[in-house]
Amino acid sequence: MKQLSTSLKLSNTNGIVKAKVIFISFIASFIFNTSIYAQSYTDNDKIFYISQIWKDALCKFHSPEYLNTIHWDSLYVSYLKKAISCQNDDEYYLIMREFLAKLDDGHSDLNYNNFNHSKTDFIPIELKYINNDYYILGVENSLVEKVPLGSKIIKVNNMPIQEYLDRYIMQYSFGHTLHDKIRRALPLLCSSIKTNDSLRCQIKTPKGQIREVVFKYDALKRNIHRKDMVGTKFSSINYSSSTGTYLAKDNNRKDYYYLRLDDFDKSHISNTMHREESNILKSKYIVLDLRHNTGGSELEADSLLMCFLKLDTLVTYKSLTRKDNAFYSAMGYGYPQYKDYYKALAMDTLPADTLYKKDLPLFTQPLFVLIGEDTYSAAEDFLITLKLHFPKRAILIGMPTGGSTGAPFVRNLPYHHSSYRICTRKPCLPKGLFDNGIQPDIFYEMNIEDHLKGIDRIYNIIEQTYKKMEATKSPV
Repeated sequence: MKQLSTSLKLSNTNGIVKAKVIFISFIASFIFNTSIYAQSYTDNDKIFYISQIWKDALCKFHSPEYLNTIHWDSLYVSYLKKAISCQNDDEYYLIMREFLAKLDDGHSDLNYNNFNHSKTDFIPIELKYINNDYYILGVENSLVEKVPLGSKIIKVNNMPIQEYLDRYIMQYSFGHTLHDKIRRALPLLCSSIKTNDSLRCQIKTPKGQIREVVFKYDALKRNIHRKDMVGTKFSSINYSSSTGTYLAKDNNRKDYYYLRLDDFDKSHISNTMHREESNILKSKYIVLDLRHNTGGSELEADSLLMCFLKLDTLVTYKSLTRKDNAFYSAMGYGYPQYKDYYKALAMDTLPADTLYKKDLPLFTQPLFVLIGEDTYSAAEDFLITLKLHFPKRAILIGMPTGGSTGAPFVRNLPYHHSSYRICTRKPCLPKGLFDNGIQPDIFYEMNIEDHLKGIDRIYNIIEQTYKKMEATKSPV
């Protein structure tokens, strides 16, 4: 240090400035990197925030009986021990994630993307669960000859892929339905915080060849982007969120109107429907594509529904939430009529929303609604009210929806702009209506062959169904 100090003194003024800049840059770089990668949660933090998750779910989660079923208090004791033993933030976030995933709810989850993005790398492939198998629909350009699109993954690290997912991945995946958990699990399989890690896969190509492939978690390190990958027509690599509207003719020369909405956040339904009113009125039937609609504003969704109903007032559905009263809880120690408060099982029934039609057009043509595993939240609110009160107004075609809606309570965590959610509301519905997502009236899942050809046969089903409706002049 003495020699370094002397050399700085002997330098000219510009040299001193440069040396200071270099030194300050080094320190800033060191601080920046350590703020991202070093541990932020102290031992006391670990105890406090895992306890806070336990308490918030205990008091706010929409299904207290389910908490009893999974022994929530015992789980808390177990995960508290795991949390205390965590060596770094990576491990702690995984413990919180696994704990929250026990709630088995798509709106109860953990968001730590800022932290994750700073440390996680990926393998350059896209996977999709199709007809009970796992297929590669996207891959880095340089790998496409070795790993052709449409290849099926048979094994991962010498283990059948489903067994591998069940053992190492699924416990971290949020969701209520199995298909939603699988959908969310696949990106987890393709990511790792260990930049030198790899995934050894046995694949079966579309031509039936069995190959061993090692994928490295280094896509970000090598600066691989979407433009560096090739995917099937309907892969997320080629996907772009949109609101698609057009009037077209089907193969039977019948005019139909197509409306695709990928969210209800900023849809401005009233403006869209008024703008397209003349085109919609020209059509023989309407196709509403909600297959990629992940939700947003329930009010926007209900406004859209009213465009297809001959009514002035729309009543949605009742829901359940927790109810707490400290006095009743105290009385529950000795009075049976208050025992649900004492046991924290008391529930409140929230009335259905009532909406009044204002400045909305009306369309009475046959309506086909396309749904799938990405249909979620407010989009499912639209479908719940439709199926509950107007089951014959539309025909749903596609796959079961994600199976999650509600009103999540959000609490911020102290580091990395992270937060968690606890769902507080549960639809009060007849058994079977929403147990495994909203079920389609006509089931359709695109097979791998059609994925590779870029053919969506759901439109053939619509045409055939409409033709049958015309022939019988009654709903199918």
